[in-house]
Amino acid sequence: YAYSAATLYDSSSSTTGIHNFLVSAHISDNPGVFYDSDVGSGYSVDNLAPAAPSGLSASITEEDFIQLTWDSPVDADFDYFALYRSVESGFDPSGTEPYKVTIDTNFVDTVVVKGLMYYYRLSAFDFSKNESEFSQEVSAVLAVAGGDIDSNGTVQAFDASLVLRFLTGTLDFTLWQEFEADVSDNDEVTEMDASLILQHVVGAIDLFPSESGPPPPLAAGELSVPGTVEASGNEVVLPILLMDGDKVFSGSFDVLYDTGALELTEVRTTLATEGFLTAHQTIDGEAELFLVGSAGVAGDHSIMELVFRRIPGGSSRTEIVLASARLNDNIIWTLGDTTVVDFITGVDDERAGLPTEFALSQNHPNPFNPETTIRYALPEASGVSLIIYNLRGEEVARLVDGEQPAGHHQVTWNASNIASGMYFYRLQAGEFVQTKKMVLLK
Repeated sequence: YAYSAATLYDSSSSTTGIHNFLVSAHISDNPGVFYDSDVGSGYSVDNLAPAAPSGLSASITEEDFIQLTWDSPVDADFDYFALYRSVESGFDPSGTEPYKVTIDTNFVDTVVVKGLMYYYRLSAFDFSKNESEFSQEVSAVLAVAGGDIDSNGTVQAFDASLVLRFLTGTLDFTLWQEFEADVSDNDEVTEMDASLILQHVVGAIDLFPSESGPPPPLAAGELSVPGTVEASGNEVVLPILLMDGDKVFSGSFDVLYDTGALELTEVRTTLATEGFLTAHQTIDGEAELFLVGSAGVAGDHSIMELVFRRIPGGSSRTEIVLASARLNDNIIWTLGDTTVVDFITGVDDERAGLPTEFALSQNHPNPFNPETTIRYALPEASGVSLIIYNLRGEEVARLVDGEQPAGHHQVTWNASNIASGMYFYRLQAGEFVQTKKMVLLK
């Protein structure tokens, strides 16, 4: 024979749950005659899982956290809820540790990164540690407001300066700060993000590209540096020249130089980029430079000046190379434009006497406004012409035209009535002919 007997309670951590049983057999003719079996014992265990939690939902609080709520438990032996979190959709929590254990029917997740999607599932446990099936998956993401990198509730110019510090390696960003800084929405923090923040601060734009605002403007223009610079002392100023520029809000530049001859001491803006922010870092003769502003630059201008100091004992002739440049994130050049720097420390024997060969020096200053000086050397008396041409090859000015004695000569050109742009000056002395370029910036 067999019989299923109900237990009064299950075995648990607080009791063994042992139940004792016996079978008593009676005969119908004489109820007083009966036979009792030996006593047997046993216990039951709870192997029935509670019902899966229902009603799980996610919302964003005013404090920019994720709030989760769900329905109350339905099982009498309910013990606690287990909440699981992932950054991957459709995740299976089986075998993983819960993100949060609670008896409540709500939870506020404060450890979140803006712009990152979070997924949640919930289960219930009873007192016997039976786990229910998992709830449906819900998700939530904190929108990236953008630009407020220091989390003070306001987008300010200081946030743009933090971007520049991050780019030059003087400040580390958290993952959340990188999301905040990437207002251009190109998955990378660049100098254009700093410019967009400044544009937002001054009211030039209302929404960032990361907030469905317009994309960053496309820049136009060409960049160069002078071919030759003469320095009469131990300091030389190298301008970075923009030609035919349009909508230039930001730029980054890589400049190479000989650390045995030069030290970069200052990076500064110009009249055209007044109000812009600059930053730079130098590593083993390579300078990475950044320029950002809230208003676009157009036309022909010097947009940045680099101030170098001559290293004592260093060569009196050295080179500075503009290796690459970028404007507004979207125009990139590999340039290799080179400036030859000549330090003139005094009147040497050649300058004191007659030159030994024909020579045409780079005009100084360059760029200039409105005057510049052109020097040249004649080892012998010659018929000389020094003519200025524009980019179309048209003669703009004839500075010298006639016989000149041997020696060092110079002439100053006043371009007050000439438009900004690139010009060429051509020296012809006998059979010697040489042409150099110069930039007029007004």
